[in-house]
Amino acid sequence: MLLLATCMCPVISLAQEPILLNGQDDAYRQAFTPQLLANYQNNTIFADGKNVWNLRGGKMLSVKGGIGGLAVSPVGDLYAAHRQGDKTVGVYNLWKKSKRVGQAKMTAPVACYCFSSDGSRLFVVDDQGKAGTFRCTDFTLMNALQLPSAATSIVAAADGQSLAVTDGSAVTVVSAADGSVLTTLRNGNAVKAMAFAADSKDLAVLSADGSLTVYDTRTWLAKKQVSALGDARDCAFHPSGKYVAVVTGDSRISIVNLIDDSDRKYVDSDESGISEILFAKDDRGGIYLVYNTAAAVHYKQVNELPPYYSKLLEEEVTKLMDEWELRMPEETMEAYQIRVNDETRAAQLRLFEEEVATRMAEDLMRTDDMQFTSADNMQFSSYNPETGMMTLDFEQLPPIYINVPKEEVGYFANSNDVELRNPIYGIGENDQFELVYADVYNKKTGKTYVFNNRDRQSLDYMANDNRFVPLEYVAQGNEEQMKLDELKNKVVTDAKQQNSISDHTKINVSTKTISDTGANGEKVVDYQVSFDYQVEQGFTEKEDFAPGRYVAAQSAAARTMLSIIGKALQTDFAQYMKEGKAVVVKITGSADASPVRRVIPYKGEYGDFEEAPVRYNDVDTLITVTRKSGISSNEQLAFLRAMGMKDGIVKNVEQLTKMDARYDTFIEQGEGVGGEFRRIRVDFLFKNAF
Repeated sequence: MLLLATCMCPVISLAQEPILLNGQDDAYRQAFTPQLLANYQNNTIFADGKNVWNLRGGKMLSVKGGIGGLAVSPVGDLYAAHRQGDKTVGVYNLWKKSKRVGQAKMTAPVACYCFSSDGSRLFVVDDQGKAGTFRCTDFTLMNALQLPSAATSIVAAADGQSLAVTDGSAVTVVSAADGSVLTTLRNGNAVKAMAFAADSKDLAVLSADGSLTVYDTRTWLAKKQVSALGDARDCAFHPSGKYVAVVTGDSRISIVNLIDDSDRKYVDSDESGISEILFAKDDRGGIYLVYNTAAAVHYKQVNELPPYYSKLLEEEVTKLMDEWELRMPEETMEAYQIRVNDETRAAQLRLFEEEVATRMAEDLMRTDDMQFTSADNMQFSSYNPETGMMTLDFEQLPPIYINVPKEEVGYFANSNDVELRNPIYGIGENDQFELVYADVYNKKTGKTYVFNNRDRQSLDYMANDNRFVPLEYVAQGNEEQMKLDELKNKVVTDAKQQNSISDHTKINVSTKTISDTGANGEKVVDYQVSFDYQVEQGFTEKEDFAPGRYVAAQSAAARTMLSIIGKALQTDFAQYMKEGKAVVVKITGSADASPVRRVIPYKGEYGDFEEAPVRYNDVDTLITVTRKSGISSNEQLAFLRAMGMKDGIVKNVEQLTKMDARYDTFIEQGEGVGGEFRRIRVDFLFKNAF
């Protein structure tokens, strides 16, 4: 991913080059004290007072009078800096030395600023508490508001919905869209630092008394408080959201497990001067803790931290439930209502939880060459003669209890005489695996004693599961799915009669209801309508894109899918196309792995694109395609295929222009070679649809 981002900037004038990490700890020595750390992926820049530097000692910017702040865009194109006491924030190209691309002007000296999560806006606050939102294309002021007080720090949530600002004594959370105040958080102590989790569900506030408070961003209620964090200089969320790192002293960092209070790790440095921290990822997914000392920027590999098992479990179970809740093509509504109701959904959810958790536990044991329930890891520790319950303890699992008659207790003297069969695992509130079922077989007696806790109220993290949506919405979505299938079949039949496509092209349509949380914490339901297609190998050049082609009109499959989209949004789904309502249109263009051996001319059918934001391999980056540059990569081809579909949608669905529509572009490159890897997918997510 770093290579893609780099190739879009002229190498001759780079201010820095991507840092290549090798999975080990490292320190980048400097001739001055690094301050104001900011990063894009694993590339960190910093200031030393009057200059901005990269890790290799390259000077990126020099400012007379001292640098008062530093921020890097999350998409990696820009960084912002200002001179202390100035009313203007300068915005610069991250990859070209001292190249200023714009500025954000305030009416009073600048206090703090940050970029939006998608890099499209810069939020600036002055020392009078006035806040301005600037568009990062032309740096015009989009809106302004007056905060309750002056601010010393500002951070943006990754979901783009909210901003947190502090004056050092309280935290004010405002809407990123219109600046309205969502809540004010006061904890009675001076605020030292703030950080949003990567999924935007939590906000951490670090206080001068050495305490960390984590707020649930759906309700803005405190959900976790951690104390004894020393000097409490700075904090940062681990990408998984399970841990928060805190600078607790001049040479120590604490890594706090927010799920399990007993788990706290420490990073001790041989050097002093730690004041700032952040997390970074390398291109292999390795995670590093980045911190400064008096004369270096340090990268500490932290891949040994256990994953957020509860979160991974929830994500996989959600996918399985989404599939299970779909109405089958031949299933009558009566049969569907019998199969899918509140009672059956709860039972099926539990089964999926047990299935996935057990598989995760078994995978962990194979990977780490360990056995939770081996004889070496368990022992019988106690027995209650009144209840007949015997305790079976494990080294890495909570204990289980089995009913053993008093006269049989002697047969459990040695754990080697016992074997656990048919184990079923769950994940507890401390994010640790636990047994919910096991057959305890005694080899000496041949008897089996059953531990069964499958009827526990919930797998704790799911106790307040907010993912469920009312059944009437699910039923409505299934009815519309059937109508969408009928519409698709009619359009496809017409296209086949015109010999545009054949049975070798398959177009897919689907709908899904999604539980979500609004900016004010209220529960809402989103509605997703998706379209994609596949063309069998050997038929793609005739029915889809030929190699090097990108214009939507050149693909019969793309034209047919666009026809389905247009008719669907103007008929059965017109009820969701309400003026002013929010819709997110995600368009994914793909390409195969065929090398582009010579530049393909680009005629500018969709305009010129200079450093357009895209999502590639789950990383935000930028891409450039112009008539002058032409097309020299598969990523550019995939991007233009997505732009062709966007152009067709905008021209054919007029009602979208009246909605609050956001278009997100994703690009993919298949591992193989062939037309089956050249295709397009479109997802319409209607926010708060019902």
